[in-house]
Amino acid sequence: MERKLINYLPYVVREFAEFQGITTGEQLEFELAWDSTQEVFDNQFIDTALDYGLKRWEKMLGIFPKGTDTLETRRARIKTKLNNFAPYSFRVLVQMLTSIANGSPFEVTLDPGTYLLKITAHWGDEGKIESLAYLVKYIVPCNIAVSSANQLLCVADGLIPITGVSQVVNTFFVTNDSKENHGSAGFLTHRGGVSGSAMVTITNDFNENRSITGSVINGGKPVTAEFIEIKSNEGRFDNG
Repeated sequence: MERKLINYLPYVVREFAEFQGITTGEQLEFELAWDSTQEVFDNQFIDTALDYGLKRWEKMLGIFPKGTDTLETRRARIKTKLNNFAPYSFRVLVQMLTSIANGSPFEVTLDPGTYLLKITAHWGDEGKIESLAYLVKYIVPCNIAVSSANQLLCVADGLIPITGVSQVVNTFFVTNDSKENHGSAGFLTHRGGVSGSAMVTITNDFNENRSITGSVINGGKPVTAEFIEIKSNEGRFDNG
């Protein structure tokens, strides 16, 4: 712990072995007291309350938590119970949802003409979803139509490097009539041991336009590419 008992003594006695031994022996007990004091303070607020503080709230509100509930789930359930009052405005409803969300994103809109309330949450915590269901069922007025949904967002950002010893791509295309337009532009860097690509097309009428621009850097060992065409009528093939 950062706080040391020896630092609370006057400088004139800190160098004595006796005082160093006394403070070292009492350090653990004082750390327990400091931690208990901080826990008492945290239990005064729902957002920071631990098991003991949450039990007190649950007992007063008649909530029976599940054995698998996390602290965050229990906090969300307590907030929902405390927000159970009416009447209230749309702004207060948004404040309720904000309190339950605790930083997680959501959208809420109300159509004055049709009295349709749309709530879209993006929450992965089970307790928050339960609180939202309770809010819709018991708190939202009965003359309001509710459309609620929970959508989990999957956002991927960054680079995906791919490397390997062997890479093979085969494409077989059998048709009577084929008409295609292909365009390719960019920068390709290839690294690997063995890379192969084969394309086989069997057709009666073949009309295909290809346009390839960019740079290719190959850093592997053997690289093969096969392009086999069996056709009656040929279009044009451009390389740029």
